[in-house]
Amino acid sequence: KLAKAAPDGYTIGGFNDSVVTMVPNLNPNTPYNPLKDFTYVSLVATVEFCLAVPPDSPFKTTADLIAAAKKSPDGIAYASGGNGSPQHIGFAMFNSQTNTVMKHIPYKGAGPALVALVAGEVGMYFATTATGAPYVKAGKLKAIAATGKKRLALLPNVPTFEESGLQNFYTQKRAGYGVVAPAGVPKPIIGKLAAEITRYVTQPEFRDTLTTLGLEPNPSTPVEYADTLKASLAWNIETIAMLKKKGVKFD
Repeated sequence: KLAKAAPDGYTIGGFNDSVVTMVPNLNPNTPYNPLKDFTYVSLVATVEFCLAVPPDSPFKTTADLIAAAKKSPDGIAYASGGNGSPQHIGFAMFNSQTNTVMKHIPYKGAGPALVALVAGEVGMYFATTATGAPYVKAGKLKAIAATGKKRLALLPNVPTFEESGLQNFYTQKRAGYGVVAPAGVPKPIIGKLAAEITRYVTQPEFRDTLTTLGLEPNPSTPVEYADTLKASLAWNIETIAMLKKKGVKFD
């Protein structure tokens, strides 16, 4: 609907980056072109992923998981939000980098997958900090590693994957949430919208709210946001092609 809305600046949308950088890659029938049908206004916040396991899991570190996976090919199961989801790609990348094999259990969305993990139905899952950190803090989940170049403010005791020995590890090149408009909205309107978003996101109260939710406030210019998404889309195209060559199935 957003792609077909009037380009007058009155209709805008809030997007998870995967709608732009992942879905069109995996579904040839996606009814929009991420590079042609939208004008990108501003990134609002970014989010990282943590590798979460039940509190009684025998895995305390990434090294524990790798060692166990190598001893039990296909025996360790992980949940995802569905084929081609960030979690699916993340574990496929993990397997590729560590020369391991684990069993994929796709759920119908990230929410059901997280619920299944908390209920102990599956052994591990890549949760965003926004959704996973509250369960970790409550003792209902345990996080053994997280994406990003630095430790997460909400989970300061959880090492990064880089600290754990995996270099340049991502579930997505960059995950975040931003504001998007239909293609063709005049640049002055886009500029004004971006300026207002930046003004709002940089207010201390709103920044604190985002941080509390596990998000990192990160407003940007329209050009910066578009460039970030184009780079993420290119990374996903390359990554999915590489994983398909290794036998990973996304359908």
